[in-house]
Amino acid sequence: MVCISLLFLLAKIALTTLADNSTAATDDESVSYIIEAADGVDLGTVKNVVAGAATVVKEFNYKVFRGYTVVVSQSTKAIRLAEEWEKNPAVKRCQRVRQYQTPKSPTTSMGTDKKEHTVKRRHANVADVNSPLMMAQIDMLHAKGYTGNGSRIALVDSGVDYHHDAFGGCFRKQDCLVSFGYDVVDGDKDPMDSCNGHGTSVASIIAAQPNRLGFTGVAPKATLGAYRVVDCKGRMSTAAIIEAYSRAFEDDAHVIVGAFSVSEGFSDSIESSLIRNIVWNGVPCIFAAGNSGETGPFDGNSPGDTEGATSVGFSDNILTPTPMFKAEYRVDGDGAVAHGAKYFITHGTGYDVEELNLTRARIIAAGAVDKDTGDRWVELIRKGRTVTLKMASPSTRNQRISTYVNGATGGAVDLRSSWGPTWTMDQKPDFVAPGGNMLSAHLAGGYAVESGSSNSAPLVAGIVALIREVRGHLDPVTINSLLSSTAKAQRFNDGTKFYDYYAPVAQQGAGLVQAYDAAFVKTLLAPSSLSFNDSDHFVRSQAVTIHNNGSTEMTYRISHVPAITIYTLANGSRNASPFPGVETVPAAAEFKFSQDTIVVKAGQRVTFEAQPTPPSGLNAWRLPLWSGWIVINSTDGTTSLSIPYQGLAGSLRNSTSLDPNGVGMMQSPNSQFIKEGETITLPRRGRKEHAADILPGIGCRLILGSRLMTAHLLPLSCPCQNITTEYWGTKTIGQPKSFPQINNPHGELTAAFDGMLESGNYAPPGRYMIVVRALRIFGNATNHADWDTAVSPSFNIKYQE
Repeated sequence: MVCISLLFLLAKIALTTLADNSTAATDDESVSYIIEAADGVDLGTVKNVVAGAATVVKEFNYKVFRGYTVVVSQSTKAIRLAEEWEKNPAVKRCQRVRQYQTPKSPTTSMGTDKKEHTVKRRHANVADVNSPLMMAQIDMLHAKGYTGNGSRIALVDSGVDYHHDAFGGCFRKQDCLVSFGYDVVDGDKDPMDSCNGHGTSVASIIAAQPNRLGFTGVAPKATLGAYRVVDCKGRMSTAAIIEAYSRAFEDDAHVIVGAFSVSEGFSDSIESSLIRNIVWNGVPCIFAAGNSGETGPFDGNSPGDTEGATSVGFSDNILTPTPMFKAEYRVDGDGAVAHGAKYFITHGTGYDVEELNLTRARIIAAGAVDKDTGDRWVELIRKGRTVTLKMASPSTRNQRISTYVNGATGGAVDLRSSWGPTWTMDQKPDFVAPGGNMLSAHLAGGYAVESGSSNSAPLVAGIVALIREVRGHLDPVTINSLLSSTAKAQRFNDGTKFYDYYAPVAQQGAGLVQAYDAAFVKTLLAPSSLSFNDSDHFVRSQAVTIHNNGSTEMTYRISHVPAITIYTLANGSRNASPFPGVETVPAAAEFKFSQDTIVVKAGQRVTFEAQPTPPSGLNAWRLPLWSGWIVINSTDGTTSLSIPYQGLAGSLRNSTSLDPNGVGMMQSPNSQFIKEGETITLPRRGRKEHAADILPGIGCRLILGSRLMTAHLLPLSCPCQNITTEYWGTKTIGQPKSFPQINNPHGELTAAFDGMLESGNYAPPGRYMIVVRALRIFGNATNHADWDTAVSPSFNIKYQE
């Protein structure tokens, strides 16, 4: 008998997902809005504003958010009513309720890329399994007895499977790990995660209890609150987010973490308003920065880009764990060859176990083994021997972990971690934390290895609990400054190797968080980051304050260390540079400091000025981002801190946001633009239901983001006199009902089109063009020169009979 480690994979049936599960609106379809009350205004006054025009379905009467969710019964009236409400002094903000389709849980890794491994697999011990804790100095705090005791951490996600052995198996009872929360989806007090798993995974990173695989949560003695906003189909809404965050604040959470984000880069949404209020009231709000690093710079995610909120990118684990299941095989047993079998086993070409992609419906299950085992089996079979495998079901507890050293990207910012900055040049992400290839709990008592900023954000939430245990209650600004000033800058990595220069601040923020240093450092810096903005809004000097919180006088030396400069736009192209194809430039800013050496007495503060000279010789039209760190070192060698900085050697306002050739009609969303003169066929006018993914679409290609986009249909042949108006000197029959679009990220944008206009009318059959206008970054909406314009090829509209 020979014992082996077998990785067993059940074939998963891929569910068909529509591009958009919504249905196209008809003239009697209802539309929901959230209305936020102005400061100091009674809610009854706001209710009177909408009386008779909309139905109130939800009241929000919390310290951090006051307002209503209302429903307008006819979509054709909604836009006009919303505009009227926003003009009313009793209303602070009015926003349509947005529905989000959350991505699938972070990539489950049951096997890994061979390029990442430099040594042979080894059986994991407890230290191996908890390598992310070592990377972020969490293990050092655990060694001193700090475990997050006394902190209440609220998790806004899909709930928590508190029956899992990693969470102790109870809820709301005395001494339960998960002791507070609410199910916003179903409207009850039990936020059980029974169908999604994302929240369960995130919760285990924060506070997993002792378990059979040996991995530990960051703050295992913290108390968890679960707020379920994601349903079984992965959907959530603006209204659910507002209610969950408001409830978490009212339930006295010390930290709130949301492992979700929306690619926008603008922070003026109603959700951002709520988060800003919570932060101003002293509760840190921590968010995943996003997993779209391949799109390159300026892909900031909301609401983590809100002022004062904490946005966390993710770095790769230095050790890659792989769940394994014990099995054994016999030679010349009773087994028989099954011709046309629906089950099979494969083996890799290296020391790791290959991941399987099963697409044939007839395959029920498959397994994979490592190269050594596979080679041995092949040799035996060639000799005419029969190999019989006996293994336990993966659902049993007969499971262990093997790890690989990740020599190629371990410790580096993961390729998928989203880049900043925001469109107003604020630094996001704030920093990065381990999040790639991390072991976590899953539904039904299971465990998985997953990757994403959905892992790094809860890890930082746990670190905040540890810091609170060491230092006591701190406001969010101080917490961000502690984590930022003690973070460790990481070298640039393109997914294959490390380079001898630092990754841009736009990618890694301040660097990799170091929990122990943040908990015990005696020198505090402010602010947590410096933005010198773009060339139009260049900040010539910024103040930095050093607070010596120790008991002895300290002397500090001031210097700076640059990161690699990168171009936002590709060479000879109007497109943004993707990553890892982004072009790097060995150019750096120079700095002049008002003082190069500073003496600060115990308990005192001293401020100095940092004055940059941006790097020269760069192509400003390609929007080069320059960055680095102001470094503050004590002369006695006990303190080494830094503040990240960044700037842009170009003008965002003078840069094109909308590709002049990037507008067209498509027969269906995500297809190619149709050619000049082609026809799109729309569903019968007034039809109440049809899947939006089969509708034609309006496609727009944004080079940079845009806070506001409009689209107007220009009639070229139809008799549209009765519905034609003039807009900026152009004859138009109006905008499609899906426009205007607000807070748009760069990239491809597709809006389904069924012929209905925002007025409630339908575009008559005939020939048209669409004129799309996009407001530039920092643009003034009343200034025509601040808008980019693109015109589609002409097309014909006809309707089904």
